[in-house]
Amino acid sequence: MGFLTYANGYVYATAYQGNRIYRIKSDGTEQVVFAGTGNAGTTDGDLLSASFNAPNGIAASATGDTLFVSDFDSRSLRMITGVNATITAIDDVAQPVNTFRLSQNYPNPFNPSTKIEFAIPKNGLVTLKVYDMLGRQVATLVNQNLNTGTYNYEFNGSNLSSGVYLYRLDVQGQFSETRKML
Repeated sequence: MGFLTYANGYVYATAYQGNRIYRIKSDGTEQVVFAGTGNAGTTDGDLLSASFNAPNGIAASATGDTLFVSDFDSRSLRMITGVNATITAIDDVAQPVNTFRLSQNYPNPFNPSTKIEFAIPKNGLVTLKVYDMLGRQVATLVNQNLNTGTYNYEFNGSNLSSGVYLYRLDVQGQFSETRKML
């Protein structure tokens, strides 16, 4: 393990020679590869697409939804977005997806986490963002190209004050929908 940072109840650690970022529960009971495939790369993005070449330092944004990774070999700063969002299921076996769909989050109201399910009938660039009632973006849950399918993301809102929030799904100019969550 290399450098450490703390956010969202987890310790995030760099693995300099492994080109990975690990996430460790603060009580030490769980350690998982959180981002990076082990192959060298220099790509910003979400957990599934971010890549590094000798990750060194690490820091979390004030909202905890972005990690900044100092990349030693490329001498650059990489970003991992959507840190609060972890994919919990992709339904590849169910009926084919024929229409776009953004479901109501559950549970609603939530404390501190909730699940948001959506379906896309075509491959495309998908963004799923959370906003406060003043229209300020407070989290980016998804910002990546996704294949046709049904996705279920878990959002941890423990760093947000209680209140009403909006979540919005945009699919590359083909679909946009906003829903309210408490």
